[in-house]
Amino acid sequence: MINVGLIGFGVSGKGIHLPLIRQVDDYNLLGVVSRSLSADDAEREGLLVYSTVDDMILNSNIDLIVITSPSNCHYEHARLCLSSGKHVVVEKPFCSSTLEAAALIQIALDEGLMLNVFHNRRYDVDYCSVKRVISSGVLGGISHFSSSYHRYRPNVGEKWKERPMLASGALYDIGPHLIDQMYDLFGIPNAVYADIDKCRKGARVDDFFYIIFYYDQCKVYLNFDSSRVYTESRFVVNGAKGSVIVVGQDDQDVRLSAPGLAAQNENIMQGLAIFLYCDSNERKVVELVTAEWREYYVDLAALLNNRGLEFSNAFCGYLSIYLIEVAKKAACERKLQYVDKQKLADIKHLCASVFMP
Repeated sequence: MINVGLIGFGVSGKGIHLPLIRQVDDYNLLGVVSRSLSADDAEREGLLVYSTVDDMILNSNIDLIVITSPSNCHYEHARLCLSSGKHVVVEKPFCSSTLEAAALIQIALDEGLMLNVFHNRRYDVDYCSVKRVISSGVLGGISHFSSSYHRYRPNVGEKWKERPMLASGALYDIGPHLIDQMYDLFGIPNAVYADIDKCRKGARVDDFFYIIFYYDQCKVYLNFDSSRVYTESRFVVNGAKGSVIVVGQDDQDVRLSAPGLAAQNENIMQGLAIFLYCDSNERKVVELVTAEWREYYVDLAALLNNRGLEFSNAFCGYLSIYLIEVAKKAACERKLQYVDKQKLADIKHLCASVFMP
């Protein structure tokens, strides 16, 4: 049994990680660091409540700590946990800079601990379905991959993600998910160009980005907009033999954070459809792949229980922050930026030694 501590009990901690952890028998959630959780609520949830991270890491029974605190706290909280001998999962973004990411990877290596980033969007139904189509070869060589993830939030809010602070804004919030999916499909790009902006009235941090990643035979387009009422397609993939278009998107977050709403809707994915167009231009409906975010924690347990699964994704976390930094430079200088592949190869080699069974 893997004993777990949770840092943060907000939208991500309470609404996503808590139910996912409790869906997997390998875990025992012991306690949470929270300033807002009352004693009555903690008792109802069967949790110990710690007022600080320092208090939690003193509990020698805790094996794994999941960090869901605000992004500007990720580095310090992960450093404290790793330095006290705890395995660590960090919500995206991994941290606020590649310097911080490299430092955490080195600590995990020195301590012989697992360091992982919660890139749960690899387990999205829409993404997994598109990945299967690409892997089948039916599209031929891919020349164009577009990934658009939009939210209609026309009014600027007061949550920390919309305040000017380290690792806040849409690029650090949504960017790691889209970048990680891209890396899973195509590997490391050669170059980057980007447009990053504040589009809503009163916006204090970026709420829009459009990034182009250049590969040898393919271009990848990643796009987010906080003011988009309607998203025509989640994914568009063009190949030498055909195209795939995804309409709608995975709503697992709704099912986790609002189970009552999900229960009222027998098919929460009813707006999700994938269409395949081949040489004849005939449209075919693609069967959706079964995928769940809980599989992230299933795979993680297999790693921690030494069942032979290589699942240490610290490099993926580093890469997402590196490419965000490159994209920001491209947008600031308004010119194409090339990726330092040797630097990334060195980091990837280092990460390969971070807690493998």
